[in-house]
Amino acid sequence: MNAKSVTIAGGGLSGCLLLAALKHRWPQLSVQLMEKRGQLCGEHTWSFHHGDVPEECWVWLSPLVSKKWSSYEVFFPKYHRKFDSPYYSIKSQDLAQKITEQFPQSIQLHSMASADQADFVTSGWPAQGNTDHYGYQKFVGLEIQTEKPHGLKAPILKDVRVPQVDGYRFIYVLPFSETELLIEDTYYSNSPKLDEEHIHREIRNYANQQGWKISRVLRSEKGSLPLDLYGSNKTYKPLAIGAAAGLAHPVTGYTLPIVLQQIQSLLDAPEPKLELWTKQISVKNEKLSKPYAYYRLLNRMLFKAAQPTDRYKVLERFYTLSEGLIQRFYGGRTTLRDEIRILIGKPPVPVLKAVRLLSDLP
Repeated sequence: MNAKSVTIAGGGLSGCLLLAALKHRWPQLSVQLMEKRGQLCGEHTWSFHHGDVPEECWVWLSPLVSKKWSSYEVFFPKYHRKFDSPYYSIKSQDLAQKITEQFPQSIQLHSMASADQADFVTSGWPAQGNTDHYGYQKFVGLEIQTEKPHGLKAPILKDVRVPQVDGYRFIYVLPFSETELLIEDTYYSNSPKLDEEHIHREIRNYANQQGWKISRVLRSEKGSLPLDLYGSNKTYKPLAIGAAAGLAHPVTGYTLPIVLQQIQSLLDAPEPKLELWTKQISVKNEKLSKPYAYYRLLNRMLFKAAQPTDRYKVLERFYTLSEGLIQRFYGGRTTLRDEIRILIGKPPVPVLKAVRLLSDLP
């Protein structure tokens, strides 16, 4: 029997995208999005590459995009590289406004729904257990207004020309307008702790070094994403989406490419039935998680073999590889040839440590 109504627990990125997609595919379907807080989406910026998005998703996803750029850049101590491929961002406040305006009857704020009560669970990370089995990708960001046009035309995905403290560190910059920038200070660290005041000062120092005078801070955001080293995450329930299903990209911590592929698997069902959706997403989850053992090996090399101050060298080498390989990696679609290519040649970590980690188990 077709579902006439469904409930989504969690009004973050995954929940809002799922709501938009289901209503696009089945306009008559009643969808209730339940969020325990008083607003949707929190304070976040989600970014992604063009190749992260299944082609069928663009029809409903494009209106939710805050900004598109035609290229992006990376800066390492040894080189600078520009990539001529599209890059996109969704601001949480934009997504919350658009979803609320489009689907006002579907939003229930200050409303709790347990995993057993909801049809879809889209919020919450699986319990981490032993913290020694994780590294962390953590960040603090300030969205600022500059006194004069800053002159930056394309995002800087990584500027690694900064002191390498607390692990692999880089600055991430998104130019949203001629005078608006999001500057994030990001660390691949063994600890999830953030010294926000110190990092705010570091962001201001970076802006000054670039000649960007800050007239005001528009907002701030922060996060600490657990990066699995051994395969500890477990699925909460069959219709869990993204991080709630333990399906964040092990190396980046990102969920958006995974969430979009999960959602498309649901939309491929010929009719809105929970039984069909459960089967569809189960098959998709198994496919999505296939490269994870390899990604976790890379994490162990990054966090266990490389000295914290030298971790950047792993990424410095990675960004010299082909653009297609890099795109597939971030989208979680690495091929066997990609995996071999990433590891071939002189490793940027001690060889003996790297070899030991091939069979390293918790």
